[in-house]
Amino acid sequence: SAIEINGVTYESLGWGNNNSLALGDGGEAYMLYCLPKITTPATPAGVGFAYRKDIDFNPSTENWHKETLFSFPAGETCNYTQLQFKKFGTERTLHLVFITGTTTTSKITYGRKLVSAPSWAFEEIYSGAVNQLKSPSLVIDSDNQPRLSFYDATNKDLMYAQKSGGVWSIRTLDGVNNVGASSSLEIDSLGRSHIIYSDYTAYPNFKHAWQDGSDWSFENYETDSSPANSGGNFSLEILPDDSLHVAYAHASYTGLTLSRVSVRYATKIAGEWSEEELTYYSGSTSILSNLHLDMAPNQQPGIIYAYNVGTVSASTIVPVWIKSTAWGVSLLERDQFPTSFVFDQKGNYHFSNYYANWGSYDLKYGFRKNFYPVSGTVTNRAGRYEPTTTEAVD
Repeated sequence: SAIEINGVTYESLGWGNNNSLALGDGGEAYMLYCLPKITTPATPAGVGFAYRKDIDFNPSTENWHKETLFSFPAGETCNYTQLQFKKFGTERTLHLVFITGTTTTSKITYGRKLVSAPSWAFEEIYSGAVNQLKSPSLVIDSDNQPRLSFYDATNKDLMYAQKSGGVWSIRTLDGVNNVGASSSLEIDSLGRSHIIYSDYTAYPNFKHAWQDGSDWSFENYETDSSPANSGGNFSLEILPDDSLHVAYAHASYTGLTLSRVSVRYATKIAGEWSEEELTYYSGSTSILSNLHLDMAPNQQPGIIYAYNVGTVSASTIVPVWIKSTAWGVSLLERDQFPTSFVFDQKGNYHFSNYYANWGSYDLKYGFRKNFYPVSGTVTNRAGRYEPTTTEAVD
């Protein structure tokens, strides 16, 4: 079913959480999501997939098509999902990653299929102890091969995985301090991976790692000298000029007490970092989570997140910040947890989220048409639609 609130259309897809949204090159939408266990009627946990082909996103013309990819044995749960669409020559491919766990283990599964193919090919790429593997960030390179950053919570390390020639190489990228609990991975125009990630021991605003020839380079980004202040909830985008754009949540402490959390937008252009603060929230129990960044066709940023004052009875607000000549903000439906935020080539924005209350999960998809109406030509960004091209837009 679909409803419209203040110009934003919401559709409910039923039971699910921890979802990830991807758009195809024709505007079609795909969603990967976790299926929590249902007690009555007895239904195991699993992984679900949904899609719709209506490029105009008109709820009256086509519904979502849903399928269950996996039903897990008792005791196994789905904890994280990532989904990407890739156009590679004439191939239109979907790539996914999900992390599952039991009372003793956790594992990462990678899957791939042509959009036109009837089934997926899956492979388990890494395993660990209970609750060890967390927070994956998936991108697809110019050879239509996956790259992945994730967190090893047991050893508190940032991990990096890359597939080439049919073989996965997986390594500890940064094992100094407690690093990588939050990370975001993207690829620049030269095919180099860049990762923005957390360091919860040294407490910079964030760390930046990037491929530098056959090796990696690292830098800290820090705007204040307080050792207790730090960033998290990172979301990275890279434009065709190889400028880096980072949205993140910054926590400030007075002694050991949280005093404020803020939403920040940092850029690295021509080798120089700068940043601006969009807004902040005061209070020792403030919770700012589920932050996501994407760039519109005019290369302006949009940011979505969830904020709660940290009390059970309080509502969670979901702001969307969009920059044109200046930042502007609007509020989406309350008590949702956004999981993806994507602009299409026509300037519409799309998002996935889920509502969670007392063990009930409602999977949601939303979009706003013509927020940034685009005409003429749009240059697609490398990393989303490969190779970088210029296309006519109605």
